[in-house]
Amino acid sequence: MYSMVILDDEKIVLQGIQKLCQKEDFGFVIKGAFVDSLKALDALPGLRPHLIITDVRMPQMDGLEFARRAKEILPESEIVILSGYRDFSYAQTAMQIGVSDYLLKPIKKTDFGDMLHRMYERLEAKIGQAAYYQVLDGYARGLVGEEEVKHAVSSVQPANVAQRPGVLAKEGEQSPTKIVRDALYYIRRSEEHTSELQSRCTISYAVFCLK
Repeated sequence: MYSMVILDDEKIVLQGIQKLCQKEDFGFVIKGAFVDSLKALDALPGLRPHLIITDVRMPQMDGLEFARRAKEILPESEIVILSGYRDFSYAQTAMQIGVSDYLLKPIKKTDFGDMLHRMYERLEAKIGQAAYYQVLDGYARGLVGEEEVKHAVSSVQPANVAQRPGVLAKEGEQSPTKIVRDALYYIRRSEEHTSELQSRCTISYAVFCLK
């Protein structure tokens, strides 16, 4: 079960989210519900939620500024913004801050539920990947044996097999050394792809602005 904090200056919105989460099991428990953005910000270090859901329009501090400060306090937390603004610049700023999702108001229950499912899967994948590479790193440093590496590989969910390096090739099980080498190559290629994608997005946005 993951923890969640919700922030909206409208109590009726907070109550609606709380009721929905009580009726259906999305894999999250609400650890805090706030109408005051400053109080919510002060509470984050103690609550340490996996997911933060915030409205964008609030009197003391808007959701984008709140998200930016929240990321400084809890960089690993996922953040979702609820907004009535359809302006592309708001969504773009949110993505630059590191916001995971951006829902437009009025929000349907199905859309909100789908978002929570996406966030749950995102957190599961993040934790699974961290544990997986921790074992590989331990093997590379001589701190973990081959059996533990094989167990880490065999425990990978089938849906994620294609995304993990060195896992169950058609020819048969690969050696831990091959797995570690593939993992390092995978990480390097992921970093190169991220850098290339950022460059393309910058160019695409520049072209978009010129049109």
